[in-house]
Amino acid sequence: MCDHAEEDEYSMIVKFHPTFEEELNDLGAGFKAFIPSSLIRRIIFACHGHPLSGHAGISKTLARAMQLYFWPRMRKDVRKYVRGCLHCQQYKPPNKRPRAAPYQPQSMAYPWETICVDLMGPKPTAYGQMKWILVIIDQCTKYVELFPLATVSSTIIVQKINEVACRWGHPSKIISDNGKQFVSTIFLEFCESRNIKMSHTSTYNPSANPTERANRDLKTMLAIYTNIHLRWPRFLNEFALVSRTNISEALGYSPMYLNTGRLTPLLFDPRLLKHATPFDVNNPEEYVKELMGILHECGTFVRRRLSDERLSDAVCPTPFVRMVVCPKFSDK
Repeated sequence: MCDHAEEDEYSMIVKFHPTFEEELNDLGAGFKAFIPSSLIRRIIFACHGHPLSGHAGISKTLARAMQLYFWPRMRKDVRKYVRGCLHCQQYKPPNKRPRAAPYQPQSMAYPWETICVDLMGPKPTAYGQMKWILVIIDQCTKYVELFPLATVSSTIIVQKINEVACRWGHPSKIISDNGKQFVSTIFLEFCESRNIKMSHTSTYNPSANPTERANRDLKTMLAIYTNIHLRWPRFLNEFALVSRTNISEALGYSPMYLNTGRLTPLLFDPRLLKHATPFDVNNPEEYVKELMGILHECGTFVRRRLSDERLSDAVCPTPFVRMVVCPKFSDK
């Protein structure tokens, strides 16, 4: 709270008039709205149960709340609320401690150099005969693109990958499973024509594809929010925004911040200014300079964070029986 704010029992902020200099000198974090006790549960719901929050876990819900609000004992209240969330208990799988440190991908020079693709479905047929979801993720920043599909031919998938490439730049490598769409002649010719290296995950280890983690979160959100099966495609943009704005525990920043260098204004953001880098049309060089500095700082932090990971527990071998299978066995 500052001297320019007044509060009462039933509102977050009645008057909030910080000066422009106070806003800009707030180290980029932004003023927080002080929440009275009568509104705490509503605020936690907005940061956890709202479709733009996606029923995230304790750490991500707390990070989203701390970005916008403040009240005493925030951690305790958020932890209690999330642990008691009925939807999370019904739909979310248990998070078990991994047997080893997280997988460390090969070093990448820039975002969208390597993308990971996967298909989810078939889902209940929705309006427009939509039954599938194409998931495309930037391996570097974990930024997600989602596309509802009626058919899953290689031609359609190539079109969507090209759409993402026109938005973020053409990738140098694509990671996918062994689905027939990803080993077809059309798909391989597309990769060859664009000088894209194709890499397929092993038969018994689909989790090697980073999209699998995003798929799990997406399945949970679909189960919680889409009680009318015919309408599930209408929520995909909101679910994608949830993934893009949640802070990655592995990287320390949100995928949106790593791609754009700014915090994304959310629907329930009470702040007057959005704390992005100010853009002066008469001096664009200064904007570019400051933005590049932010992205360089993020990249340095992420590299240091990943290099600090250390192997801990021994990895136990799985009891799979070796057998000869066709590499194109997947129905997808």
